[in-house]
Amino acid sequence: MINRKVVTVGISGASCSGKTTLVRWIEKIFPNTQIIYQDDFFKPEKEIPIDSVTNLENWDCPEAIDFNQFNKIIRQLRTTGTLPSTFQSKEDKNERKDIETIKLNNLAEELSERVKNSLKKEKNDDADDADDDGDNNEYEWNILLVDGFLLYVNQDVINELDIKIFVDASYDTLKYRRENRSGYITLEGYWVDPPNYFNNIVWPNYVRANKHILDKMEKDENENIENVVVNGKNGNLDLDSIKLDDLIILESNHPSMISKNVETIVTIILDHVANRKKSLN
Repeated sequence: MINRKVVTVGISGASCSGKTTLVRWIEKIFPNTQIIYQDDFFKPEKEIPIDSVTNLENWDCPEAIDFNQFNKIIRQLRTTGTLPSTFQSKEDKNERKDIETIKLNNLAEELSERVKNSLKKEKNDDADDADDDGDNNEYEWNILLVDGFLLYVNQDVINELDIKIFVDASYDTLKYRRENRSGYITLEGYWVDPPNYFNNIVWPNYVRANKHILDKMEKDENENIENVVVNGKNGNLDLDSIKLDDLIILESNHPSMISKNVETIVTIILDHVANRKKSLN
């Protein structure tokens, strides 16, 4: 009997930081991989908070996410490997223009072979161990990728993640990418950013929700992280109580970083599998 083991990888960062691109490439490279998108867990439109200054819907604050349902689905996937029959993801309908490139396809093929050989070695080692002690130590490694722009504000989510990655990009990069997107498919329709939505909503809420991470990073003073104000105040998130250990930060200001970051994540996952196997035997 094969023992199913799950490695849960959280990949977070601002809107348009490139996290979904990374997640979708990792899915191509590893077998037995599933993705859960936090964007599938927005509350109904009528429950989205209204920004008190601009009077706009604020889709970028933690209060817009149904964290109870999000955590429930993560735990179910970890435990059973299956989603509820009623669950439907709308995020796969949001296309990413940067997914298909020749360079990345070639890299993905190389990394897929590396992953195959590495996991095959682990399987052979398991069989050898079983011969030695008479136990069935063969494991099937499943990768659960959790994609979300607000993963590290909720301790329950953090506790479900074996590997925690934060994709960082500059204000200018994020603003350019966001303002060049056509829009987003939502549960009830299609959302297009109103004018100045990035400056008024997206960036301030990103800083608010990730201040415990950004404060530890060297940021250009022009990004004005220290003085960002949300809804006329600095927000009411209790980030001091968040325990976030072993966070891995990847930089994504330029498209050329995608291949490097994909390769880095593959190495991190394979190292984690090898270390987990040692602890299991």
